[in-house]
Amino acid sequence: MISQVRIVLESVEWPEEARGRWLSAFDGSGQAAASWEPVTRYTCARVFSRVLAAGRAEDALLECEPWITRQAIRAFITECEKRGVSARTIEGYVHNTLQVLTIVAEDAYRAGKLDWLIKTRGDIRTVASRTPKARHKLFVTAPQLLEAAYREIDGALRLPTGEKRFVSLRDGTILAFGCYVPERRRAIAATRIDWINVRQRRIEFPAEVRKNKERMAWSVPPSLLDLLSLWLSESEAYRTDPTGNIWITMGGKPCCDATVYKAIVEVTQRQLGYRCPPHMLRHAAATALAECSPEDATLARSLLDHNSEAITREYTQLARRLAASQRLNAITKKVRDSL
Repeated sequence: MISQVRIVLESVEWPEEARGRWLSAFDGSGQAAASWEPVTRYTCARVFSRVLAAGRAEDALLECEPWITRQAIRAFITECEKRGVSARTIEGYVHNTLQVLTIVAEDAYRAGKLDWLIKTRGDIRTVASRTPKARHKLFVTAPQLLEAAYREIDGALRLPTGEKRFVSLRDGTILAFGCYVPERRRAIAATRIDWINVRQRRIEFPAEVRKNKERMAWSVPPSLLDLLSLWLSESEAYRTDPTGNIWITMGGKPCCDATVYKAIVEVTQRQLGYRCPPHMLRHAAATALAECSPEDATLARSLLDHNSEAITREYTQLARRLAASQRLNAITKKVRDSL
């Protein structure tokens, strides 16, 4: 969860008038307060701060609304490209910038003075649509990830009561949860205790926490319910809301998606020797489904919200390569044993 302090501080370097409009839009009386989630507000503010910084470095900012110029946006995009940021991500950044400007430069936006930026976003979107999504070169299987989670949990239970035990148990359980319920990290971070139906062994995610804005229900195996029960028992003394967020800090506050990211990469680094980003859990789940049940491989598209069949085919092909490799290993072993 993004704190109010972080949200306010993110706009501290903005032009005074722009910052005043931004903060007043979220003071409780403005329409934006009801429609913007804190994490969206914070993300957009961070991007706008970076655009302003790039423009300031080029002396390319205006002293009045809308403050940014074409030169400022060009400088920001150039900076992103030097860092290897993809066209898809840059398009998202430009979209975030426009979202902020609809609030802090509403008059300019309505007067069409920012149409050039809307066109820029469209041009980048065209480039992005022709650019294949970058794939993580690391491959790890679902069983490997789950084994890493259980090793972390077993190690945590051997530690005395305290912060190290609390964090290690929580982070190991987060990784296990992601293996069984391969949602995106934002949804995992938002998971609430009252979303879990123990009797029906299922968990339901509301539309607002999911990328495609559609509800989703996952089957929860008894082994995961046991892990969650263990974690809830260990963390009970730190909780202020018995039906609130399942993942909390020792201070009782809900964990944000950055904590989920940190948990997964650090547990995999300790237990596997390399850092696995949270999205690898989804890759592993899709490949496992295609590998264990090839006839159901197309289910990965609906289960994991893939936008195209091409992504599903990629996991199916990978699963076939794994199966062929395993058969080759078996043949090689048989030949070696006969010598």
